[in-house]
Amino acid sequence: MLQAYLPDSHEALEGLLAWAKLRYARSAGRVKIRLVKGANLAMEHAEAQLHGWTPAPYGSKAEVDASYLRLVDISLRADYAPALRVGVASHNLFDLSWALDVARERGVLEQLDVEMLEGMASAEALAIAKSGRQVLLYAPVTPPR
Repeated sequence: MLQAYLPDSHEALEGLLAWAKLRYARSAGRVKIRLVKGANLAMEHAEAQLHGWTPAPYGSKAEVDASYLRLVDISLRADYAPALRVGVASHNLFDLSWALDVARERGVLEQLDVEMLEGMASAEALAIAKSGRQVLLYAPVTPPR
């Protein structure tokens, strides 16, 4: 999983893409990555301020949104499609529609998985499903205490 709110995710993605292509060339194995915006932007800034650290994330939601779209744009490419599946995890219909349009235009729709957190945006998940796309709903599970 790569979190778009962390600038380091772009360098990490480049490394993963190179590794995925090499792995595919050696064994035809496919790698799956999940791209998320990251849900802890405010907490990361508050914790950094509390400890006197430089915050790791981008400073604004607009920067995070732009970072997310760049990660999606870089990942959804025909030259990566055999080696890489991309889980676009979002509840934002604009982001999901944009990713689907990019994948469709580039001929890599089979590379893209739409992923959403169960219970967060049921109407949006239903809208995507009604359009004919599968939606992977995921839910965190923890052991009882």
